[in-house]
Amino acid sequence: MFWFSHCNSSLRLLVPSFGARSFSSPSSAYYILGIPIGILVAFHFDFQLAGLWIGLMVALMYSSILSVWIGIVRADWEVETTKARERAGGKPADESY
Repeated sequence: MFWFSHCNSSLRLLVPSFGARSFSSPSSAYYILGIPIGILVAFHFDFQLAGLWIGLMVALMYSSILSVWIGIVRADWEVETTKARERAGGKPADESY
């Protein structure tokens, strides 16, 4: 669980810079997934307080995996660096290295 927590907190700031704001909010995962799953597991399956924690862990895992997918796997870093240079008012990169 520590991996998901650290991954989520570090990528939470990276993903909105790509323009994917709807997926980057951990609070949306908690409200959409964590609370309903937690209530279902806690009261329907009679896990009580542990069920609420399970719901929160599921939301944290979902948010972390989605953040990794958007921030690392799907990102085109060449395009993102070009956009960042343009926003900062810098010159385009020299292609000759």
